[in-house]
Amino acid sequence: MSCISTSCRGSARRSSLSVLDASCDSFANRNIICHSTSTASVQLATTQQAAVSVPPATRVLPATSQPPASIQPPAASVPPPTSQPPATNVPPPASPGYLWYFTFGANLNKAVLKRRMISPKVTLPALVRDRQLEFCHSGGYATLEPVSGAVTHGALLYITTDEMTRLVQSESWYEVQNLEVQSYCGQMYTAKVFITREWQKVQQRGLPPTYKYYCKIVDGAEEVGLDAKYRAELKAMDHLPAGASLGPEYFDTLNSRVVKVVFSVLITAALALSLER
Repeated sequence: MSCISTSCRGSARRSSLSVLDASCDSFANRNIICHSTSTASVQLATTQQAAVSVPPATRVLPATSQPPASIQPPAASVPPPTSQPPATNVPPPASPGYLWYFTFGANLNKAVLKRRMISPKVTLPALVRDRQLEFCHSGGYATLEPVSGAVTHGALLYITTDEMTRLVQSESWYEVQNLEVQSYCGQMYTAKVFITREWQKVQQRGLPPTYKYYCKIVDGAEEVGLDAKYRAELKAMDHLPAGASLGPEYFDTLNSRVVKVVFSVLITAALALSLER
């Protein structure tokens, strides 16, 4: 009985140990599985956190000496060169007591204007179309003759009405006309111009001016800054020698012929009356 009992106890002890070992193995396996699962969760969470915290890579432009073409400033506009200098005087607005006067002869000259007590508020180089410079005024002075396609350069003077009155008194045998005059800037003006009366024009055309008068015009054109080509034409213009006197053709006008006829008639009538007595 004791042997059987001892054997049974040994078998029972061995069975208990086997069960215990199996339980330990199962517990160990569960710990390993849990540990693996926990480690994987931690790694996944770390990966997701890294994916959120790290910003996406940005594109870096290569360094260049110039900005991209899309943001380069536009090129500055350069005006084309012109043969004429820009006008330095800005035309003033119309003012009461002032007017525009266009001169093409001796009044281009500053010394002549000063002697006549004319002080322009503004002086602009300008031109008039379909008018030609001629020296057919009595005494060989200048005027403008209608010629299609012709261009005459001169100066626009902004002067007072009182100054214009003084000019009218000094410019004998001229009439004042309104002409459309264009400044070198392209702006149009209605200006007063002295034009020779028909009955005060010499009968012989193409007479050259005196040397003194020629010099006043040429110097004045230089002072005003008229077109270079036009100034060259003025300098090349024919003129009388310095000190030369004017011939009778410079005074042979319709007015002078009428005066001669009237004077002749009066003399004849006076002689006839004296003979009757």
